[in-house]
Amino acid sequence: TTIVWVSIAGAGAGTVRYFEITKLRRRMRALEQQQALEKERVRISIDLHDELASNLTSIAMLSKILHDEEQRGEATLKRRPQLLERITTLSKESVHGIRDIIWAIDPKAETLASLLQRIRDMAVVACRDRNVGFTYEASGVGQLRAADLTPVERRHLWLLLKEAVHNALNHSGCKTIALVTSLQGETVSITLNDDGCG
Repeated sequence: TTIVWVSIAGAGAGTVRYFEITKLRRRMRALEQQQALEKERVRISIDLHDELASNLTSIAMLSKILHDEEQRGEATLKRRPQLLERITTLSKESVHGIRDIIWAIDPKAETLASLLQRIRDMAVVACRDRNVGFTYEASGVGQLRAADLTPVERRHLWLLLKEAVHNALNHSGCKTIALVTSLQGETVSITLNDDGCG
């Protein structure tokens, strides 16, 4: 009888411990999710600041310059086109920035192939705006397995390649840019070439 009671007590203690561990695990998962959410909020706020705040500040300052010179009756015919062009450029960059931020936080799954298409489209527009030729070569990319990228992976790849394209356009003095993508086994190779100073 004593053995039976000891067994029942042990089973009861084991059950209580199991539920306590399960409850603790649930709390840990909830805490991890909360930390991940907070990290994502911080990242979005940084992106909003980096992508939009400086552009909007510049737009406001340039608009104020135009307004003040109009009020003073100063001749702005020489500077007005430059200022308006800069305001237009900053406005377009801000719109693209907002779209990028919305896309980056979209939980919808995305394949590597669709991300590469998005990168190609971005590069086409960026090069056209700067009168730079652009070519895109893709070897074997159609055979990419449909593995989804996590939001973090696709964001890092997007930012890396976007920055590479903009650096080539802004600093290399190039006339043409080539984006070459190839699939070799399980490895995807992405190369950005320009005919400028590098």
